[in-house]
Amino acid sequence: MPLQEGQQVLIKNPRALVGTVVKARPGDKGLPEEQTHYLVRISDELFYLSTDLEAVENPNMELERYSPEWLAEFNRWLELGRWWLANQGDTAALAQFSESGRKLGFIVPMK
Repeated sequence: MPLQEGQQVLIKNPRALVGTVVKARPGDKGLPEEQTHYLVRISDELFYLSTDLEAVENPNMELERYSPEWLAEFNRWLELGRWWLANQGDTAALAQFSESGRKLGFIVPMK
């Protein structure tokens, strides 16, 4: 079945991607450069062969994208991400961050 416009796909063969550095991870301050993580925004649109793509099931989202509830959850997700970055040993924070990301459709469980 052909892929549809707007459908989420897993890129199995990413080739070369170009991104823009947004910022260094706050928790990495003071680490050597080779151990520093960066948030990178990937904004390119590229053509891929269909064999390099795999359809991703739409997550069962309870929230309509960009609705007031979705935006509130998005803000919660950002705060949870900040909290988890500051307390990376906190598995409860990671679980809440992941669950919030799943509700938003950002985090897709692997099969």
